[in-house]
Amino acid sequence: MTIRNLLLPFSAIYGAGMALRNYAFEKKMFAVTEISKPAISIGNITAGGSGKTPCVELIADMLLCDGKIPGVVSRGYQRKSTGMVIVSDGKNILVDSAASGDEPMQIAKKHPHAIVVVAERKSDAARKAAALGADCILLDDGFQRRDLTRTCDIVLCGDELLTGKNMLLPAGNGREPLRSLRRADIVLAPLFDRTRNEAAEKNFRRYSDAPLFFFSLAPEKIDVPFLKMEQEPASLRNTSLFALTGIANPQRFLQTILSLGGILAGTKHFPDHHWFTMQELKNVVTEARQHNAAVITTEKDWMRIEGVQETQNIFEGVELLILRVAMKIEEGKVDFKEIVWKKAGLGSSQALNEGVFG
Repeated sequence: MTIRNLLLPFSAIYGAGMALRNYAFEKKMFAVTEISKPAISIGNITAGGSGKTPCVELIADMLLCDGKIPGVVSRGYQRKSTGMVIVSDGKNILVDSAASGDEPMQIAKKHPHAIVVVAERKSDAARKAAALGADCILLDDGFQRRDLTRTCDIVLCGDELLTGKNMLLPAGNGREPLRSLRRADIVLAPLFDRTRNEAAEKNFRRYSDAPLFFFSLAPEKIDVPFLKMEQEPASLRNTSLFALTGIANPQRFLQTILSLGGILAGTKHFPDHHWFTMQELKNVVTEARQHNAAVITTEKDWMRIEGVQETQNIFEGVELLILRVAMKIEEGKVDFKEIVWKKAGLGSSQALNEGVFG
């Protein structure tokens, strides 16, 4: 008997608990905290690696282009602080990545005019972001937080739409069954090929008539942090690379490197949100040097790497590269933005009207 089969009874218990919880919220048996601003939730129905952070960044870009101030709120998963922490007040970054968590720091650095707040209770963080001047709240990983009001639920899916199955935790990685997609206002799925896109949409339509959009995570830039410079993604072609990750889905990262023509000389994977030690980084540098390779990592991992003492000295003699990616809506880009604006209750988008998004 496999471990998965042994865990199936626990998945059944988890599923029953989730069903009871959802029923209680639908029957208004649990209290719900009102948020004074329009709120857009970006979440998923599986654990990790679906592209939530690039989606938050995309929506934040939309809001900023429209002259609005987004307030991004999250738990700051695996941060080394407790309580409420203002990561950015929209003018300055106020803490380091250890206090904020990796993803909130990444968002704050890429969007210096966004307000970013982390707290164990997202309702506390949302109220603080509104008090600091946010026009719209972005709930990072908010789909399961049904105790908070939101005006728009965006849900990211993955291969579960292809298979039509979503085995629940702990036997699988499903946080909720596919039927929970009926609560979504907008659903995003990774771009497959035409046949698989059609299969994904067919499975999806069994549960929801919400708008479905396909996306890709497109390479944007290569950062060379110690040289304070950027390169085009094409610069990876025929380059020997040692991949270092601490993310939920490293395979997608590796596939992107290979698609750009990079040569994978080696890899070292750590658990999602792993806080690297000096010795771990030294070991990676040693392996990369043996392969005469540059070290390449993700933006999210860099948020944790740069906080390690003497980081630049550790990488002396070995180039460190950071692959930046951005979410790209592959079809119906303008429709997507219009629908987000309408569902969120933000009125008409000036940026859309002026053709900012092209």
